[in-house]
Amino acid sequence: KVVQPKPLSAVRPSAPLDTDQSLDTAEAILSNLSRKAVQDTERLKSQTDVIRRYTPHQVFARVGENAAKGVYELADAEFNGAFMFMDVKGFTAFSEGHKPAEVVAAVNRIFEPCVKAIYVCGGDVDKFIGDCIFAAFPSPRSAAEAARTMLEIVARQKAQGSPFEVRIGVNAGRAVRANVGSDARREYTFIGDAVNIAQRLESNAEPGHALLSEAVYESAKDLFPAAARKVLHVKNRAEPVVAYQS
Repeated sequence: KVVQPKPLSAVRPSAPLDTDQSLDTAEAILSNLSRKAVQDTERLKSQTDVIRRYTPHQVFARVGENAAKGVYELADAEFNGAFMFMDVKGFTAFSEGHKPAEVVAAVNRIFEPCVKAIYVCGGDVDKFIGDCIFAAFPSPRSAAEAARTMLEIVARQKAQGSPFEVRIGVNAGRAVRANVGSDARREYTFIGDAVNIAQRLESNAEPGHALLSEAVYESAKDLFPAAARKVLHVKNRAEPVVAYQS
């Protein structure tokens, strides 16, 4: 049986397209997408700012540089510069008689200006270890400049009634900045004998003073004109270490 086509007069025309309504809908969708994109960008920026404050500046910068190249890991790298440890003397005794919030506030009153001095002198805070700061610098001179500034800061605070003093150890040399930890949690930190010596110098320094290795002192004699030469027998080293105390 042959089906005859319907006459044109019998075909019901489709409903006319409401162009204005379609444009309004499209604009609303685009507006929502744009608003969500702005919110996502602001949230990502806030998260990035938080991560930056909790990460060594050099590490954060290197992650960004690598990500721009499509690389999402940090390779071990040799570093030739200077290392500093600063420890707050009197912090343990203070902690025993004060509330945790008071202890945190007290140590941050020291850390805030000292960290600023580290950055001003071109250094970078690798980590905080309780009441201790571990920092790295591009040169012995820059580390010595930071050490002198930090001693002056804490001395002024003590003159104003602070119960704390600091001990600082600074050494120059080579180390490797390496991935330490596991796949679940890592640190990208400095490992090497030069770092160990800096820590030993800090532990041997008198409160209110800095102990500088010979290489550091040679680069900054003018900063510490009254420095006293010392020969130290430090832990886990067969040979004595020559240092200069501010």
